[in-house]
Amino acid sequence: MRFGPFDCVYSGNRLTEAHFDNGRVYTLVRDRDENVTGYRCNMSDTAYVDKSNIYAYSREKNRTNVD
Repeated sequence: MRFGPFDCVYSGNRLTEAHFDNGRVYTLVRDRDENVTGYRCNMSDTAYVDKSNIYAYSREKNRTNVD
């Protein structure tokens, strides 16, 4: 996979958008707890891809022991 230059937009310390040279703008979608739940990709103010709810979180504590 090849990547070109892109610019990031932050709100405080949170990434909100990524702007690519091909005109696409990826906007991160968050839930009320500020967890990333997906993204939207716009191109020239037209919705290109909407994957705003592809991730889900539970209240279960992660007890994975990974070193």
